[in-house]
Amino acid sequence: MQNGSRITWTKVDTLFVFLSVWTVVQFTMCLMEFLHWDNYAVPLEMPLSYFLLVMIYVLRKEVDRWLKKSLRKRKGEYFLLGWWLAMLVMFVIEFMTLGRYSVPSRMVETCIWVLIPYCLSALSKILHTYSSTRNGPQR
Repeated sequence: MQNGSRITWTKVDTLFVFLSVWTVVQFTMCLMEFLHWDNYAVPLEMPLSYFLLVMIYVLRKEVDRWLKKSLRKRKGEYFLLGWWLAMLVMFVIEFMTLGRYSVPSRMVETCIWVLIPYCLSALSKILHTYSSTRNGPQR
């Protein structure tokens, strides 16, 4: 591994760990608001802040892909499915309890914001694959 790529790995891995911690914290806040624990509410700016962090991470990974640096494979769809599955469970509970519990608006916002980097990343992967097959192997 080259020295330059080691620095990139460190930045991406550190950002991944920070984003993972942020994800757990934000999800816990959404869950606490959903369960009405002491009137907690997710801060208004948190979903947008989270989106920006996810975008930085995704953009960093996509730049590395296009520069042909080796990447650790992480499945973004699991991340996306985790948020959306959690929201689905909350919707089912809201329905089954006749509205006693309601899905926090910040949970819905977060799920919508998470779609954007996922879709952009998928588009970038398609373009990268097309570009690689069209131009042939690089030497």
